Amino acid sequence: MVTDNSSLDEQLRRELAKITSELESTKTEIDRLVQRASQLSESARGYHVVLEHRAEQSSDTSGVSASWVESLRPLKHKDQLIAIAERQKGRLLVSEAATIMYLGRLINTKKRKNAYNIVSGYATGLADEGILEKVGPGEFRVVGFEGNPSPLPASPKFASYSDDL
Repeated sequence: MVTDNSSLDEQLRRELAKITSELESTKTEIDRLVQRASQLSESARGYHVVLEHRAEQSSDTSGVSASWVESLRPLKHKDQLIAIAERQKGRLLVSEAATIMYLGRLINTKKRKNAYNIVSGYATGLADEGILEKVGPGEFRVVGFEGNPSPLPASPKFASYSDDL
């Protein structure tokens, strides 16, 4: 009988040691996962801050609606640039205009860089014509711009629609 109790005690001790070992490894794994979750949370916060900062830098392009971009489609590129400048309070940043026209598929090119070069060329041409004035590198303003932008681009094609608004 003593041998049976002794073997039972030994078996219980082995099971207890096994469960205790498994419990410790589980606690270690939980601690590691909590630490990893904390690291991921910090990284996510960092990415969120960077995205917010980038959104602030390109503030005017994110507020452009798809329907407004579609209203630009029938216009020539120069008229589109003037409408974009009027929408942005008389200021035309070549980078933002290129992004709007490239993402809105108003310029058919495979690379955004090409869209930038096209927009830059048109803006320089408009500055030569006296419609835009160069303010700084990649920045122009509409000569004589006053007031709020119209909901539709300023163009003879939209003249009858503008009167209805």
